[in-house]
Amino acid sequence: MVAMLRHAGLCLPLLAWLLAASPRAEAAIDDPQTWLVVARAYAEMHTGPGRGYPVFHVVGRGEEFMLRRRRTDWLQVETRDGTRGWMHIHAVEAALTSEGELVRFSRPGHEQWRERRIELGFGAGDFDGDPLFSFRAGYRTAPNFVLEAQLLQAAGSFSSTTIYHANLQVLPFPEARIAPHFGIGAGRMRNEPRSTLVDAATVDEWAGSAAIGARAWLTQRFLLRGDIRHFVLTRDVDNNDEFTELSLGFSVFF
Repeated sequence: MVAMLRHAGLCLPLLAWLLAASPRAEAAIDDPQTWLVVARAYAEMHTGPGRGYPVFHVVGRGEEFMLRRRRTDWLQVETRDGTRGWMHIHAVEAALTSEGELVRFSRPGHEQWRERRIELGFGAGDFDGDPLFSFRAGYRTAPNFVLEAQLLQAAGSFSSTTIYHANLQVLPFPEARIAPHFGIGAGRMRNEPRSTLVDAATVDEWAGSAAIGARAWLTQRFLLRGDIRHFVLTRDVDNNDEFTELSLGFSVFF
């Protein structure tokens, strides 16, 4: 469990990075020739799109800057003297247009939730009594259908399991803030026993799966997701192994 919590702590910054670096999250400003005027005492310019990047320039009250492009809540700007840097959206929205109006930008909201296409995330939970951790990536091919690939890793006292599988999900209510889903899929399951077990053999077989779960849109581009997935591994006609995955995790959508 400690190892799983450590993995989750590593993945939260990864999700934040994915959200900031996604090409779909970056968009050109419609009118790059629009000049804005700083209305506050000053506005800080960072070397990159994030608070982790240092402030290298300050634009004073009454000075003008031009919008270049946007990356999530950060905008690249250029001053009259040609200095380029990144401002947070809150600083830009405190500026004024040439008509004296405040600037406003759209935030990820219900329209983005309705039109989402790509989902990237991770989950943690239980795999037949063993702690599990998983990564997933999905693409919404139609309003009610999602194709998804997942890598699952479970480590227990007696064995470790790795599963690579793909599944097709059906979303009956894709626009709902809490959207249930159902899915079927198939993939490869590999179970390796611990070296302390005598006469235990490694299993590497194809497995089918069926799942039920739900996505809950939280805020911005983040969502909470839970899944119950049942795997069936057919070793021969009279010998089926069955496993159940219970997982809860976070994802970002674009």
